[in-house]
Amino acid sequence: RLTVDLARAGETDALADTIDYEKLYTLVRDIVEGPPKNLLEAVARDIVEACFRFDPRVAAAECTVRKLDPPFPGALSAVGVTVRRRRPQEARPH
Repeated sequence: RLTVDLARAGETDALADTIDYEKLYTLVRDIVEGPPKNLLEAVARDIVEACFRFDPRVAAAECTVRKLDPPFPGALSAVGVTVRRRRPQEARPH
């Protein structure tokens, strides 16, 4: 989940004024399918940080990562974490 001011995109109906979701999907996929991480927290953090690098208009990002059928005893179908970050105000475009 991203927090981005997309008012201009709504007015112009132009791809250049919004987030390129296909490129964002590829970025996230490359992280998830890339070098393995030990912790879900590390994967979620990498995704959030990549979102900030991807587009300077991203004011905040939230990522939830789940592991289905975790490898330990118990009646859990999944475990997961959510990482939320806000871009520092001074780093946002004006």
